[in-house]
Amino acid sequence: IYKPVVNNALGHKEHIADTNQTSRLVFWRVAFREFKTSPILGVGPGNYQVRYTEFELPFDLRRSSIAHTTGVTTTHNAYLNILAELGLPGFGLYIAFLVLAWSRLRRRCPQDPAADDFQFALAAGFLMAVVGSMFLTEQFYSPIWFLSAIGATLVTSGRAVPRSRRHRTRKA
Repeated sequence: IYKPVVNNALGHKEHIADTNQTSRLVFWRVAFREFKTSPILGVGPGNYQVRYTEFELPFDLRRSSIAHTTGVTTTHNAYLNILAELGLPGFGLYIAFLVLAWSRLRRRCPQDPAADDFQFALAAGFLMAVVGSMFLTEQFYSPIWFLSAIGATLVTSGRAVPRSRRHRTRKA
């Protein structure tokens, strides 16, 4: 009795997943094409969506543009979005920021276990946001900046012990 309902629901879900996958691949290709036209400066902050139609190739002869069917607003990949809009220098600075933020979030405070646990939780959240940014864009911009700011200010340099030094002091 429920088999037709379940099959119908699965069919709809399969269609949505296929459309989602196809649109993401098109968005990623467009971002890469935008980057290739201006690898140093990119197409400009916020211009991925504005210049999208200049770089999109029709993926289906029945539809003129995937942007009209999906309402493109982003690349669904924060790294490709930054690469397309800001070019290699902007992308390099963003990666440097992520590495610096990660190094600050990985500092530990052995004198204060509660702060140490909180710092560990912030680092875990940051890591999830960094990985999630490969598949979504806007949802992870705020957590990346917010968690980095909290992690950088939570543990002061006088109390924090970098992981490499902490191991050396335990052996001594």
